[in-house]
Amino acid sequence: MSSNAPGDEACEQPPDLHEKVKRYKASSAAGGFQAIWQSLRHTIGEMGLYRSVKSLLLVNQKRGFDCPGCAWPEGKKRSRFEFCENGAKAIAEEATRKKIDASFFEKFSVEELAKWSDFKLG
Repeated sequence: MSSNAPGDEACEQPPDLHEKVKRYKASSAAGGFQAIWQSLRHTIGEMGLYRSVKSLLLVNQKRGFDCPGCAWPEGKKRSRFEFCENGAKAIAEEATRKKIDASFFEKFSVEELAKWSDFKLG
């Protein structure tokens, strides 16, 4: 069995890093204005206004696409907004307009990138 410790050779699994996690006071609501604001902030920042609205209106719809954030099944009756904040962030990460070029790979080797966490790669 191979180790995923930083400094090891690249392997098929992301590294098991023990980074310090920031903790915040829990919100009293799982939705509402803050969830809407954060969803829009992330998607518009990554995809632009038009692509954000177009994409979010298609998430988990019969003629749309399944949310990449989770595998929660949709019922027969669906709302126009059939996604959560984390789903919106996952869509923003997948559909970002930000691109890397050759200079990125001059700075970071594929072997080094293989040691990065999924969060850092995103």
